Amino acid sequence: KDGYPFWNLLVMEHIQVEVDPKTSADGKDRRCYIFGVQTSLHCHSHRLTELLAMDTRGLIELKRLRQVLRKHEYQLHSQTLNTFAQECMSIWVSEFPSCLELPRIQLHSVRNRAKIGIPIIGIEVNALNLMQTIQRALEEGIRHFYLSFPAPVDGEASDTRLSGMNVKLLSLRLAQAIAGLSKVFLHYLHEAIAFSLVTPPHMVKFFGEISKSLQHSHDNTICCWFLDMRRADPRVCGPSTAIECWQSMSQIWRRGEVHSLGLCGAGRELYESIQGIPNTAPISAFGIEHFPGKLLSKYNFLHTPDARKIAVIAFNVLGPKQSLLGIQELQEEADRCNTDVAMMLMKWCSSQVDALMIPATAFDVDRSQSLRRKTSTGFESSLASLANEKVGQSQGGASTMPGEPSNVEANVHRSFIKAFHRASFSVDLPRTAVNCLDPRQADAEGLQAR
Repeated sequence: KDGYPFWNLLVMEHIQVEVDPKTSADGKDRRCYIFGVQTSLHCHSHRLTELLAMDTRGLIELKRLRQVLRKHEYQLHSQTLNTFAQECMSIWVSEFPSCLELPRIQLHSVRNRAKIGIPIIGIEVNALNLMQTIQRALEEGIRHFYLSFPAPVDGEASDTRLSGMNVKLLSLRLAQAIAGLSKVFLHYLHEAIAFSLVTPPHMVKFFGEISKSLQHSHDNTICCWFLDMRRADPRVCGPSTAIECWQSMSQIWRRGEVHSLGLCGAGRELYESIQGIPNTAPISAFGIEHFPGKLLSKYNFLHTPDARKIAVIAFNVLGPKQSLLGIQELQEEADRCNTDVAMMLMKWCSSQVDALMIPATAFDVDRSQSLRRKTSTGFESSLASLANEKVGQSQGGASTMPGEPSNVEANVHRSFIKAFHRASFSVDLPRTAVNCLDPRQADAEGLQAR
């Protein structure tokens, strides 16, 4: 009734029931019936969702799922339908193609003993750029969004009225963006989209309004709620204020309104203070600034046994104020690797940390078109040929799929995913990045070319 698709597994059998021929209308001693049992499929819903694009690769995977179910249907005599469905889904996802999704990491949530899986790359969006970013990002293959707020102006942290207006604007834009997905036929991606929330200390008290808007428009729980200390004014927000915020966030976490909590842009002192608070939520994710040349030695405390389950998420991966994007030497290196500068930097950072929080500017129109040109050479045509061959074999040689990508494929092209998997970088990337930055800027950032 909400307009979103769902998946059911339906098993049907022909059965014959004996009847008394003396009392039957046609004098027969048995009647034929069709008996059906069905169950809803909830596991791996984010992967099932990708099939609904009905593009070439999605149709191939749908066919493979049906083959797995038919191959193991003999197990229905000894298993419940739900158990059978879960085991078949596990077999199917073990060979799920990387071109349909980004790798995922698990965020540990002690509250419900569950592990929440999120894509390793998500976009940081705010009320100013959310509307023009979310549709293009979904087409590129991004399924995770960090909801944040623009850098505060002077006095905003102490102005409750202005902070409330910013929260209302974000909630309104978020509802508009999600509602607008139906108009561009992307609403079917509902089950695959994940949201995390990144709030500075003075915005923590407005969580209820943002959560209500997300529940109303997306009907989903926030994956991770970050306490954002990146731009916190130490004159207004000291360690005691941050600890009070974490205690308030923990109460909301206990009620099940968020899956996990994270800390972003904090140092070792605040990290250890929060970890030492009794009866509060654990830190499931920790956001750090990282890009080629940036040393991680100041975050050695994240390698201790107590922090082994904390996911490390990098922000500012394109350099200070995205300064690495304009360096000619990096552009030349990216051209040699047949990729985009931003993609090369992201791929390097993903090899150093667990996940990335990338800026919305990484998805401007020019960069999106460039990625599509770099990833479309021969990939779609060869995939379509493979689909034609598979379908032709199953239908006695008659091909029913077109050789060219369909209109749906042109819409949901997942160029970012393809480019990310194909991207590479040289071992000299950190040295090149540091040497090209202004020496004063490199010293201020604590960079080292190694």
